Amino acid sequence: MFLGFDCEISQKSQTRIVQKWKDLKFHKQSNIVIQDIATKLRLQIIGISRYYGYFNVASLRKLFRYLQNRLAKWVRNKYKSMGRSYTKAHRWLAEIKISYPTLFYHWQLFKSV
Repeated sequence: MFLGFDCEISQKSQTRIVQKWKDLKFHKQSNIVIQDIATKLRLQIIGISRYYGYFNVASLRKLFRYLQNRLAKWVRNKYKSMGRSYTKAHRWLAEIKISYPTLFYHWQLFKSV
């Protein structure tokens, strides 16, 4: 901290990772199930958390919150009963997280994401 350097993920790296998640466009694929998304993203999430979170896992909270919002967008598109509500989608994801806590790797790292 003396020189203004902290061991956390840079904004450029966050932008690059988020862009890769956007390019996957899984939020538009309503024909797949959440397990398919989890297997597709599992190795990426593990790699990101082990490489960038080696010294400071808390610095990845913003990045994984973005992923959680992207998953909520998928839930809204998959289940039309959710309507336009992100709140209902996040509640549904919270129920899945309680039932299957190891489905996504970042759910194990952060209890509140």
